[in-house]
Amino acid sequence: MKLRIVQKVWVALLGMLLVIPVAEAQDYNRYGYRSNTPNYGSPYKPPAPMPRYQPIRQATPDQLLRQGVEQTFSYLRRTGSTDLSNVLDFVNKELGPYFDFDHMTRLAAGKMSKELDEEQLKKLSKKLEEMFMAALGQQIATYAYTNHRVTFYPAKRSRFGKEVSVAARITHPRGFPLKITFRFHPTEKGWKIYDVAANNNSAVMYYRKQLAMIAQRYGMDALLKKTDG
Repeated sequence: MKLRIVQKVWVALLGMLLVIPVAEAQDYNRYGYRSNTPNYGSPYKPPAPMPRYQPIRQATPDQLLRQGVEQTFSYLRRTGSTDLSNVLDFVNKELGPYFDFDHMTRLAAGKMSKELDEEQLKKLSKKLEEMFMAALGQQIATYAYTNHRVTFYPAKRSRFGKEVSVAARITHPRGFPLKITFRFHPTEKGWKIYDVAANNNSAVMYYRKQLAMIAQRYGMDALLKKTDG
């Protein structure tokens, strides 16, 4: 019995030692301490005090994904909303900033993007954003009132470039498990999602086929008119 108590005390003391901030241990001069020991020309100098508050690092792709998923399911648990208009409002305001639709549009347009000016690309990007967010809202609405579980997979860096993919597996009683892969790339505003693949079906590739079909069948003018509607 005494041995267990001694072990618990040692574990507690070890825990206290481990959580003592290194910065405070080094920053002893802030208490006005000055050593009276004479300096005999030793090259040693006390370490410079570390700043008490470190700047917050930019969120990583896996942190952003967890944040977005938890934010979405928290909304569903809180409201249980199946009203598509409410879900779309949430999706556009809260989840929209996670995406880079301009980059997604250029990838989806492919070679056609060279034939479009900036204004035309912006119109196309706006239309693609509306289509994508509407589909995302409809998908999210199906998760209301369900017991779901989310499993996150480790982030994977692309062999080419700086892109990173992060996957999540969602299971719920109303259907088969769904694996969603989010592809991120670095921007001036942090990591942004430029493509989403549901069970390996890429949104960018889907829109590329749709845009190519419209342009080939009806021409580029028809493609741009579609974006105005």
